[in-house]
Amino acid sequence: MGKNQGGFTLIELLIVVAIIGLLAAVAVPAMVSALDSGKQKATLGDLRMIGQALDRYYIDHGRYPLATAWEAVDTALRPHYLAAIPRQDGWGNPLLFDCTETSCAVQAPCKEGAPDTLPTIPFETDPADLARDIVWQDGGFLQRPSTTREEDQG
Repeated sequence: MGKNQGGFTLIELLIVVAIIGLLAAVAVPAMVSALDSGKQKATLGDLRMIGQALDRYYIDHGRYPLATAWEAVDTALRPHYLAAIPRQDGWGNPLLFDCTETSCAVQAPCKEGAPDTLPTIPFETDPADLARDIVWQDGGFLQRPSTTREEDQG
């Protein structure tokens, strides 16, 4: 065996491992943020879809269905207004419903799953803020991450 054998020294391997560690430290938080953003957008879409179905129900019946649980909303809306009604938000937390004859709110708890009490004034939150609930009430979002004007119209 000669002195000039091919291979890597321990220092070279440690440098490569350190570089991979640095890259992972940068990439993993960005990936988690992108996943959370996708879950948040899916939840926004689900609440918009449920809210619009509830509004169509209101137009047809002159009132919202009396509902404080998913089962009651599911019975009222399926299959005429929606083929399938999501039970959970993007993080797997159950959606919350509070419907009387004259008002109806659908709420997705924040990422951590602890719901806020329903807000009483409209306001928007920063899209990166995952600690706020998303709320659809009586024809529009009462509380949601801020978006562009085009998304507002949908």
